[in-house]
Amino acid sequence: ASLENSLFGVETYDMGRHRHLGRDFGGHDPGVCAHVVRANALQLAGDRELSQNIGARGLLLAEALDHPNSTAHALHNFAIRCQLADDRDATFTTAHRAAALAQKFGLLPWRAGSLLLAGWATAVGSGVADAARVIETEIDSATAAGALTLTCSLGVASHDEAMPAEELINLADEALYRAKRLGRNCVSAGVWKDAEEMSSLAEQPQSAN
Repeated sequence: ASLENSLFGVETYDMGRHRHLGRDFGGHDPGVCAHVVRANALQLAGDRELSQNIGARGLLLAEALDHPNSTAHALHNFAIRCQLADDRDATFTTAHRAAALAQKFGLLPWRAGSLLLAGWATAVGSGVADAARVIETEIDSATAAGALTLTCSLGVASHDEAMPAEELINLADEALYRAKRLGRNCVSAGVWKDAEEMSSLAEQPQSAN
């Protein structure tokens, strides 16, 4: 579903007609979002080269729009793509670019999330302790003004060695939408049985702390 929906977004987006949407609604540009979501979905599907190209196009679009929130969004998600590709150097560099931009424009959620990615990128060997300190610092900074409250609906999928990557992505998508229908603070899981039959399990809401 992510591959199909993001492709629709990429093909439908018209910069001339839609470039105002991110600013008008106080979020990020939908075309940028479609590109980076597609890049991550392609990486999960195993198409590393096309994922790289689509992700780079999303970055270029964000920079052309000159919209900080969209650029931070693109950089953060491109860092996730690099993480999915197990490219620690690229993850570290891109995440720090996103964090610096977010700091400059006061986009603190993007800053915190990107520095967590940078922490992952350094969490090898002697870098594990440094990464842990980065993560702890960001959590402390985020909660300095008081306790944060949030709600979360999660979809998870169980993987089998024989499972095609596309089936895994579809199961996770279906589980996520099921969790959203069930309400806040719940988890729904999808389990792939075999090539002929899939079943979804754990549809009862569970507490997510």
